[in-house]
Amino acid sequence: MQEERTKIISFLNTEPSKLGLHFNNWSQNKLAKFAKQNNIKISPSQIWRIIKKEEIKYKTKRSKMYSNDKKFLRNI
Repeated sequence: MQEERTKIISFLNTEPSKLGLHFNNWSQNKLAKFAKQNNIKISPSQIWRIIKKEEIKYKTKRSKMYSNDKKFLRNI
């Protein structure tokens, strides 16, 4: 299990585009799917536990806000 954990951490520290993938950021689901393709069976919740335990800085996707109001500040 430690070897698989090390590989998951390695994947997290590598930009997906450098691994030939067509996205810029990892999500737990994308990483779980990529790990499965590399013969590592792991769930998204297990990935989250690894991230928390190893104290890895993990960026989540932020939603953008839009409004038809002309006074709306786009960069809040």
